[in-house]
Amino acid sequence: MGMVWDNFVRKFLFLLIGIALGYTLSMIQYAHDIKNAGHPAATYNQDVQRRFSIDGNIRPPQEPEKKNGPRKILLDCGANVASTVQLFRETYPDGRDYTIHSFELDSRLAPYFASYSDHVLHCPVAVAGKDGNITAYAETAWRPDKGKVAGADMQWGGGSIYVYEAEKKNGNIGRHLGFQNVIPMVDLSRWIRKNTAQEDYVIFKIDVEGAEYEILEKMLKEGTFKWIDKWVYSNCTRSPGGPARLALTVQVGMNRKAAHKLVETIRAHHSKMPVTLFVYGDFVQEYPDLVTQWAQRYTIGMRENAPFPEDHWDLQNTNVVRMGMISAVQRMREVGLQPAYFYPSSLSKQVKNEASRRGLRIIQSTTKFPPNIGTLLTEKNYYRFRDVERTPKALRILHERISYGGILTLDSDHPDSYMISAFLMDYLYENSGFELVSIDNCLK
Repeated sequence: MGMVWDNFVRKFLFLLIGIALGYTLSMIQYAHDIKNAGHPAATYNQDVQRRFSIDGNIRPPQEPEKKNGPRKILLDCGANVASTVQLFRETYPDGRDYTIHSFELDSRLAPYFASYSDHVLHCPVAVAGKDGNITAYAETAWRPDKGKVAGADMQWGGGSIYVYEAEKKNGNIGRHLGFQNVIPMVDLSRWIRKNTAQEDYVIFKIDVEGAEYEILEKMLKEGTFKWIDKWVYSNCTRSPGGPARLALTVQVGMNRKAAHKLVETIRAHHSKMPVTLFVYGDFVQEYPDLVTQWAQRYTIGMRENAPFPEDHWDLQNTNVVRMGMISAVQRMREVGLQPAYFYPSSLSKQVKNEASRRGLRIIQSTTKFPPNIGTLLTEKNYYRFRDVERTPKALRILHERISYGGILTLDSDHPDSYMISAFLMDYLYENSGFELVSIDNCLK
């Protein structure tokens, strides 16, 4: 009987303890609810914080997984509409194994990154040579009466921290960067050293509208390239606070007479501006004395060994591409020239690989004459006019497409390249406001 009573007492005590504990927990939850009842935004703010980093930069919903050992990382600086992310994921070997960090200053482009996993978006953030805040200028929203950009009807997106006064206005010509916002500015050199390890495999792409110079200079001074395994840099615009840079080049065809006329006209211009001439291997073989004479004044770059039908060069198999490049290099060496720059008629992965193996820097124009993109020359808009009427049309096309500097190329086989050459150089030298530089200084 005593044992039964003891068991009853124990069960009763456990029951009382359970009731007391449950009541206490319920009162704690009730008190918490009362405390937050006057703050309905608290839960929303906590949710928003999951989409932002500690420095307030937008992140996509999914953060990259933590990985042990060396990581594969792509730094996408100047990410725009996620075109680099898409291209890298779809085409780069093992591209899906990389964690991608994208830096973009235009917050309105953030939705383009939402679908990508193993990806971190830093937006709105400007990469620079120091930490802080800065005013960024982004492209205004599209409207039906928006004018052309670089001669074409485009909605570019993104923006810059270095802009011309005219770009800040909502006119009907040129790129409109009228959307202003003060955003965080990140010392990219410091960020790389802090957030990556030297044993990681890091690919670094940068295209940030003129801010590259101070960033790369700081990275060189601080030895940050020890953290970088591969980098892609394509820009020839302005240095901070300085004018846009422009380099003039000539695609020399196989017509010696036309090439000689154009180059002599350029040589005789009073500006004495630096020019790079790109020649075929076969042209060097046929006219070695002329090329040697040109080399005393101008930088000589390389084209293929011989002309190919338009857009067919990059369709050739690897052996044909390799032979064409080796042949062109050999022809130049025979006249005492060692090419450093290669201007391919078209570009493919195998062309890039073969150029890289031979230490050749691939050059692509910002714009060229005759134009091959945007507003093309047709009988209706160009060729039916007299030469005195075609000249301003050609100059206006080039003006619209080089408003940010870059590399301008004339095709010597087109007779109007000769016709507009002196007028073009007058404009570049007297009215463009560009810093006219050699292709070597442009690329630096």
